[in-house]
Amino acid sequence: MVDKILSKIQDRKYVRGSDEKMTKFKDCVSDVGIDTNIGLRLDMSIRWNFTYLMFKSALKYEKVFEYFQTTD
Repeated sequence: MVDKILSKIQDRKYVRGSDEKMTKFKDCVSDVGIDTNIGLRLDMSIRWNFTYLMFKSALKYEKVFEYFQTTD
């Protein structure tokens, strides 16, 4: 189960794939009304704490990811 969640979060790297997508994501953050400056974090396979930080930041943006998916 954790592997499925991890792969879904990692698949969202496309948000950082271009400036246009990142701008659209930031607009979604504003539209949803999330007030956070954590930013999107990516994991690093050799450091477990990076995966933890990725999960932690993804939880903050859960509603934004859902909204982004419907508008993208």
